[in-house]
Amino acid sequence: MMESSGFYCMFSVSPATLASHKVVWRRMDRRMSAAAVSEVDDKFLGLRPCIPQETCVFVSCSSKEEALYLSAVLNSALVDFIAQSYNVRGGKGFGSPNLLQFVKLPRFEPKNAVHLELSELAFRCHDVVSGGETGTQRSLEAAIDELAASLWAVSGDALKTIQGVLERTRSGAQDGDEEDSEE
Repeated sequence: MMESSGFYCMFSVSPATLASHKVVWRRMDRRMSAAAVSEVDDKFLGLRPCIPQETCVFVSCSSKEEALYLSAVLNSALVDFIAQSYNVRGGKGFGSPNLLQFVKLPRFEPKNAVHLELSELAFRCHDVVSGGETGTQRSLEAAIDELAASLWAVSGDALKTIQGVLERTRSGAQDGDEEDSEE
C-alpha cells in the first residue's frame, strides 16, 4: 500500500487521532514525561487538533480535565517506577503503549474529588513548568505523587521508598551520562 501512496499519507488514523484533548508522551525517553494537550488555535486555519509525531504515544480524552488527570497520574513516581522497572534503560520501548497494560489506571470520574484535585494539580504544574518555577514544581509533583498513591492504596512509606529509588536512579543516570560524554 505504501508503494502506491504518496509520502504525505497518514496511516492508522482514527477518531482518536483527531480528538480535541489528548495526553502525549515520548516513546523513547529515560522517564515518564506526559503532557496534556488540546487543540491549537492557528491564526490561518482556526482550531486544529494536536497530532503527535509517530515517536510519541497518545491517549485521547473526552475533556480537558480528564487529560490533565491522566497526565498527572502518568507523571507520578509510581507510574515512572513501573515503567523503569520493566524496560531496559535506554531501550526503544520505554514509554510504549503497552505500559498501560501494566498500570491499572482508574478511569476518570468527573465527580471524584481526588481525580479533580489531580487534574487541578496537573493544570498548575503545566503553568509552573512553562514559567520555570522549580521549587513550586517539586511541591506540586509531591502532592501529585501522594494523591496518585491514594488511588492504588500505596502507603506513604512505600511511596517514599519508590521516590528514593527513582532519585538514586536519576542521579546515577546523570553521572553515567557525564562519563559517556567524556569518552
